[in-house]
Amino acid sequence: MHLRPTDDERTIDEVFEAFFSTEVTTDRVRTAEDLGHDPDLWRRLAETGAQGMAVPEQAGGAGADLAVAAIAAGHLGRTLAPIPLVEHVAATRAIASARPDHPALPDLVAGTTIAAVGFDHDLIPAGAVADVVVRTTADELSVSQSTPPMAAEPNSAGLPLAHRSDKSETIATAGGARLVAEWQALMATALC
Repeated sequence: MHLRPTDDERTIDEVFEAFFSTEVTTDRVRTAEDLGHDPDLWRRLAETGAQGMAVPEQAGGAGADLAVAAIAAGHLGRTLAPIPLVEHVAATRAIASARPDHPALPDLVAGTTIAAVGFDHDLIPAGAVADVVVRTTADELSVSQSTPPMAAEPNSAGLPLAHRSDKSETIATAGGARLVAEWQALMATALC
């Protein structure tokens, strides 16, 4: 087991440290508080390729592993960046794994649309801003696409939570446990 960061991982760490420390100011976080999302920050992050970095190359991504996504998640959490990168990366990886030809994947990898993760209920983290919601029940994965409400449920954390009960399409009968585990790992890194 090798626990020291590689040279590439150190470089990626430096890129995201510079991005988040420069772009995420206290004023930016406060301005985004009502919705819990800053669309301009999301667009700026897309210029780095972060939204698709941990998606396999054969599905249009950069092919990085989850550890690289965790580097970005750590910087996101330290700065309280008002963007749903954790949810997006976990959901996009789930779609890429289950259906690498899914029509929503190119825009998700590019960061021009946003994905969220849903669990056993219709209150979705990042649901207020997500164009695509990947749900898991037991181990099944399903996807729904619709225009996000762009209004968050009132919550003390300033998160883009929203109820979403869009009709969804089952894309896999396996993979739900992996989605949950990856979301948990990235979220834990962001919260540290």
